[in-house]
Amino acid sequence: MQVVDHLSREKQLEILAKADFFSRFSDDEKKILLMHGPELLAFKEGEWIIMEGDDKDSSLYVVLNGLLSVWSEGEKVADIGRGHCFGEVSFLRPIPRTGSVRCESRAAIFRLKREHMNRLPVTAREKIKDNLIAILLNRVTQGVQTGEPASAPDGKDLWETKS
Repeated sequence: MQVVDHLSREKQLEILAKADFFSRFSDDEKKILLMHGPELLAFKEGEWIIMEGDDKDSSLYVVLNGLLSVWSEGEKVADIGRGHCFGEVSFLRPIPRTGSVRCESRAAIFRLKREHMNRLPVTAREKIKDNLIAILLNRVTQGVQTGEPASAPDGKDLWETKS
């Protein structure tokens, strides 16, 4: 893992703008988000990002690009890519990681540590929470057995009803 700290703030904002997870955030909220500790990380193929059972890392991760695999109890259960997030269970509750995530290609990941949430404006915190609620509800609706992870919401599914 490498922290990507050599990019200008403008380039970091450009990268965040491409991620559905942040589509409902204003430019000012994205700037504030980047000022309060979140990190852009680069991973190589074969690197493990989180490990099942780890109780020290409670960060939320958003995939900006790359292909990753999700593992539970030693078995691969899903592939995820751009727009997906992971780590939300330990981010929301102080429990050990419920699965492992491995890079199947080079990947760029946005990491938000739980302790950084309190530094964010209320509107940004609420948008993060709304996105996580939508993702978790999608996962419940889809069912774990499908092997299809829920992608980060674009915001529309939170506020519009489907006809």
